[in-house]
Amino acid sequence: MNENERQQALHSLKRIPKVSELYHVETFRAYRENKQGGETPITIEIWDRGERDSRWTVTVRDNQGRVASGNPHENLDAALHIVHWGDLDEEL
Repeated sequence: MNENERQQALHSLKRIPKVSELYHVETFRAYRENKQGGETPITIEIWDRGERDSRWTVTVRDNQGRVASGNPHENLDAALHIVHWGDLDEEL
């Protein structure tokens, strides 16, 4: 689905009665260096609200159940930067 089709789908889905806070979510898998110097698998979800203020939200989960997120932002790079990445280093 290209950007134009995604925006059209979001616009159409928003017309469904009683539906609000609609997002398109892309999921990525990666590895992140942990405090011990090893690598921990993580799942990065990028939530896209479409052409609106505070368009992007990022949530990251590791395989131990820790979650890191940040505030929504209109710029994707900024949304990635303001994720509270240190939350993934907390002891369980």
